[in-house]
Amino acid sequence: MIAGTAYYSHEKLNKVVSCSSDVIAALRDLPKVDRDTRNRLFHHLTENVYSFGKFETQRVKQSDGAYRNITRQISFDAVNTPKISAKKRILFVTSVIPYPINRGSALRTDHSLRALLQTGQHIDVLLLNQSEAATKNEDLITRLQTRYPGAGFTIIKHPIIQKITNLQNFRDLITYRLGRMIEHLFVRDGDLNSLRHNPFALRSCLKKMIEQRSYDTIVFNYLKLIPPGFKANGSRIIADLHDVQADRIKNDVLPKVNRLRRKTYFSRAVKSETLLLNKCDIGICISGMDKVRLEQREGVETQLVTIAASADVNEGPPNDCTNTRFDFLFVGSNSDPNVDGICWFLTNCWPLVTKKLPNATLLIQGSVIRNNEFSYAMSSQTNGTIFLSGFVDDLTQIYERARVVICPIRYGTGMKIKVIEAMSYGKAIVATSSALEGIGGENDTPETDTIEDFSSACISLLKEKRLLMENQISLNIIFENNHTYQIFSQKVRKLIGN
Repeated sequence: MIAGTAYYSHEKLNKVVSCSSDVIAALRDLPKVDRDTRNRLFHHLTENVYSFGKFETQRVKQSDGAYRNITRQISFDAVNTPKISAKKRILFVTSVIPYPINRGSALRTDHSLRALLQTGQHIDVLLLNQSEAATKNEDLITRLQTRYPGAGFTIIKHPIIQKITNLQNFRDLITYRLGRMIEHLFVRDGDLNSLRHNPFALRSCLKKMIEQRSYDTIVFNYLKLIPPGFKANGSRIIADLHDVQADRIKNDVLPKVNRLRRKTYFSRAVKSETLLLNKCDIGICISGMDKVRLEQREGVETQLVTIAASADVNEGPPNDCTNTRFDFLFVGSNSDPNVDGICWFLTNCWPLVTKKLPNATLLIQGSVIRNNEFSYAMSSQTNGTIFLSGFVDDLTQIYERARVVICPIRYGTGMKIKVIEAMSYGKAIVATSSALEGIGGENDTPETDTIEDFSSACISLLKEKRLLMENQISLNIIFENNHTYQIFSQKVRKLIGN
């Protein structure tokens, strides 16, 4: 194979490539070769330098009377890797597809993976696909390897989106559903790592990968991905918590659980979060407030560190509002806090805003528009002009065409990445105290939890340019000092290096 200046000499494996996608296609279409040849190639590609741990060298007389050394009985399975060329192996386990970046969790996952690759170590990724049913594993791998060159991907489809194409798929689905029924019967579905979040296929694949390779560090992107009875086998375990899951379950999940099951369900959630956290060497909190909450919880023994939410610096045109089309913008996925927040704003605040600003425009962006409660709240709107937009590959133009971003989130845990994202575009923001949780520093962002205050802040920013500019400047300072990708990456690399 020729990849740039790298050359591996074997007639079945030689192929000219010019970019990463060519390499991926070449590896995928390789003809069947014998086991020893395959092992030599893969080891050469990953380690660059190798020697054989078992062989015999004999001095053989040639026909011309001269002697030369001939190496025989080489064992290609016994390979010695020089210590100077050895790299650490890191396994990143996630259930969030990091690209395209279409929600806050994808943005943080994207940043985590990019930061890990910057360490220069071998990065393997085990991804549980639970959202893209129509995407083939090989197509998803190609997309991700183009975005994250150097990482190796293993994809597992969640049983709920796996097509039934053979008997094994059918068995997996039946096993999954029976397991879920048993968990529900004994209220074990309250555990963070229940089958819903941690199916058998993921557990089996993770166990096999750990047995086949010795990982220095395993990073779990959410505690719920740590399997029951998990054994690290000497690996250092790091978990990015994203938020305090017990708090999220209390606010979002518990109201939907049968009243007779709620106490036990929540008790198991808190207990499992603590147990899983204690399996880790380090737990990463998204905000200082989350870190304090967990440190104060009885039974938590793990070292906790804070790595705040981050976003890429978006170099757009000057934010002078002369080319904007939308006065207000709300960006949100179809989660309970987002639905509650935008419905509260539409029902209570928007009528007050449009009473003072009858020509005001609002764009609501994201999968939140598919929610039934949102549709009901929209049905009663008669004031102003409201635009709806679903999924887009890139939010840059959406943010650049908006004057003020609203974040009327009234509950939820962790730092709201959507606020950090809006800050990265240099936007003015009106937000509740819940939406601003964990975002430090003095700023001129109106913290508005009442209907009157939120509406008044929206009106003031649109009517007074001075207030709008002060809001933007103060938020930009906070963003550059605390929430850029560069700051996030430095902290991750330091954590891995230690």
